[in-house]
Amino acid sequence: MYPILKIRYLLFLFFLNACDSEVNNLNINDKNLALANGVMYYKNMPYSGTLSSKIDTLIVNRITYLNGKKHGKEQKFFFNGELAAVRFYTDGKKSGTHKGWWDNGQLEFVYHFDDNGNQIGMQQEWYSNGQLAKEFNFTNGKEDGTQKKWDFKGKIIANYLVINGERFGLIGSINCKPDNYVD
Repeated sequence: MYPILKIRYLLFLFFLNACDSEVNNLNINDKNLALANGVMYYKNMPYSGTLSSKIDTLIVNRITYLNGKKHGKEQKFFFNGELAAVRFYTDGKKSGTHKGWWDNGQLEFVYHFDDNGNQIGMQQEWYSNGQLAKEFNFTNGKEDGTQKKWDFKGKIIANYLVINGERFGLIGSINCKPDNYVD
């Protein structure tokens, strides 16, 4: 008798989750969804679940919400189905490591955030050719330490240091170059 009760219980859980997943996995175009003041509502209640946007049968964006705010993983895809970006959120704020890729598979960016949405550590960006474009450092959401930018060919265009909020070094502004500057 025990195995039959166990099977019934498992079937009950399966059907309960199956019904629940219809409400918790919606298309972003659902007419019952509304965004107000940064909170996503479904039928006038803060939404918890996954929102997806699709073109034909291909998912191009998938975002998880909890109590109306982004919470957990967000994924964006290229039209060929390859991953374009992955981001994480905690109670509506950016958190963790965010990564993005160019459509050629080359890494586009790597950003780091604490659970309060502040940029922390090294933030990097690359051009589509693989050349490093930017390497900035942050502490509690503010530039701190060495900051560098390069052009598409790898020539440094900004190289400065931030100490206690003050910048020292080559900021990279064209206006800072003398009139007789030859590149």
